[in-house]
Amino acid sequence: MRNIVKAQSFTESERLLAKLAEKAFLSLWAFPNVYKDEGLTKGQGEELCDLLVVFGDHVIIFSDKGEVAYKQTEDINVGWRRWVKRAYLKSSYQVYQAEKWIREFPNRIFLDNKCTSPFPVTFPPADRIKIHRVVVVRGITKAASEYYNDDSGTLVIKPDIVGDEHFQTPFLIGRPSADKGYVHLFDEVSIEAVFSELDTISDFTTYLSAKEEFIDGGNLLVAPGEDDLLAYYLSSYEDFENKGIPYFVIPVDVRMVTVAPGYYKNVKRSDVYLQMKSMKRPSYFWDNCIETMGSGAFTGQWRETNGNTYDEEITVLRYMAGEHRIARAALSVGVGEILSRPFPDTEKLPRVRVLTSPTTSNKAYVWMVLPRTPELADYETYRQARKNWLAHYCYACKDAFPQHNIIVGIACDAINHEGASEELIYVHTDEWSEAEYAEAKRIRKEMGLFRKTIQSRLTYEQSGDGSEVRPIRKPAPSVAKRNAEKKERKRKRKKK
Repeated sequence: MRNIVKAQSFTESERLLAKLAEKAFLSLWAFPNVYKDEGLTKGQGEELCDLLVVFGDHVIIFSDKGEVAYKQTEDINVGWRRWVKRAYLKSSYQVYQAEKWIREFPNRIFLDNKCTSPFPVTFPPADRIKIHRVVVVRGITKAASEYYNDDSGTLVIKPDIVGDEHFQTPFLIGRPSADKGYVHLFDEVSIEAVFSELDTISDFTTYLSAKEEFIDGGNLLVAPGEDDLLAYYLSSYEDFENKGIPYFVIPVDVRMVTVAPGYYKNVKRSDVYLQMKSMKRPSYFWDNCIETMGSGAFTGQWRETNGNTYDEEITVLRYMAGEHRIARAALSVGVGEILSRPFPDTEKLPRVRVLTSPTTSNKAYVWMVLPRTPELADYETYRQARKNWLAHYCYACKDAFPQHNIIVGIACDAINHEGASEELIYVHTDEWSEAEYAEAKRIRKEMGLFRKTIQSRLTYEQSGDGSEVRPIRKPAPSVAKRNAEKKERKRKRKKK
């Protein structure tokens, strides 16, 4: 595969946005300064947008206006009109133009201005694509803070303001157009808050989708700012222990919601918020795995791949990146249980953990660690054996756990053995033939895989001082433990 070279961001603001996006979405799906081939006859293509993120069915178009200084005028409406027209309305028009191009010419988008390096990620089909429009602008919070006499300085969100109506409503943001899609405006305060709280592509796009639906449905009257609206969303965690997916609550008998000022500060002090923060701590292991494993994707130097394109090559990493933050925490804890223990010389067989995705219930991860035995002293021989073991376990997983039709296999080195490599495979079983099902059953039976399984459920315990919520595992009783309990009951009966 050819190298993937991203364009460089031109301004300090664009560099900051790209850095925030790569931290939240991971570098494999965030591309700054992409181009369209329109105007190429003049020597180079035209810039499509400042940052483009394509992940699954979601496409996020970012327009970064950088620092747009607000200039005080004697008539506040004059200064505001100049700022909002340049910073929001004009930028929104550029986003709409980028959206139109993506929908009509997805194959004419490139990473360089000479249009020689095609955009590497496949765009979703027209019937599934979900486009989110984001304008990022700095330079307004000081004036807004003085106008409202508050500390935040984020602009008030009032969706019933449309287009030129903004000119007479200082420091209020609505919609740029009545008949086009909603455009999110993030200033220097709200962009930091949003990327801090929603630092996975799944969490971020879920929020954008929920906010768009909330506003398009006419459910929001007014919010003091993006940070307080975000806090209203975060305060409503649904089944937070297991899923960690918040939503916008619409109270019974309330047609339109008004979010109170200071909501973000209050939520950040709440017990539920602090518990969620604590639960998320293990999850960054999952992020590091994606970035480490994907580091070779841009160079085309992966040791072996069946992918014909960049997009196909990173399929396993896309499955991993699709997990939201709390799901990543649960998965990281599960993986850590087999990774953290060194292999003694007496342990020869692989350690395997099958983890059902908390985000997508039909997806399972088969994570395997294979020890280096004397027979596998040569590293190339070891890697070939590890790849074979992993493929067999993934097939056997389908027979043992038939509810999963996407099986993602990941194998790595033991912590006390030399080596720094991984094997990544995936199996789709939606269209399996009878022969393939029979082969999975044969592999499982002949190799003795998944004969004894211990199911466990992620739960949480709180530390004695209440300062931390720790993830723990409660496994089903082992065979040895059950036998010991039977013997103890039998001994007690004889004693009577």
